[in-house]
Amino acid sequence: MGIGGLAVALAFQDTLANIFSGLYLLISKQVKTGDYVKLETGQEGYVTDITWRNTTIKELPNSTIIVPNSKLSSAIFTNYCLPAKELSIQVHLGVSYDSDLDRVEQVTLAVAKEVMHDVLGVSNTFEPFIRFHTFGDFSIDFTVFFTCR
Repeated sequence: MGIGGLAVALAFQDTLANIFSGLYLLISKQVKTGDYVKLETGQEGYVTDITWRNTTIKELPNSTIIVPNSKLSSAIFTNYCLPAKELSIQVHLGVSYDSDLDRVEQVTLAVAKEVMHDVLGVSNTFEPFIRFHTFGDFSIDFTVFFTCR
C-alpha cells in the first residue's frame, strides 16, 4: 500500500501542482478572466479561461496560448489590468527648433483632447499633458501623455 500510494502521488505530482497553483491564482486575484497580461516569454493577450489545470490566453492575432497554472504562478508576468484597467499612453513627437513651443503645446493638447473624445477606449476623464525632454539633432522632442481603457 505504501509503495502504491507513493507511485500514485508521484504520478499526480504535476496535476496536483497545477490544481493548487490554479487555486492560488484565483484566490490571490493576481489574474482573472478578461485581464490583459504579458508573459516573461514576451507572449501577451487576454485571459479567457482559468481552469483547474491551465490558463488560456488569447493573443491579438486570434491565436491561443495555454499555460499550465504551475508555470504561470511561478512566472514573472505583467497584468496591465491591475490596479486599474486604464493604461497610460505615451506618444513621442518632435518639432523643429524654430517652432513656437507655446503654440506647439496648445495645438498638441487640443488634438490630444479631440482624440480622447473621438476614439473609442480612450478615457476622457484624464487631462492630457505634454513634457518637453530632449534637444535632438534635428528637433526638440516631447511626449504627450493620456490614458485609455
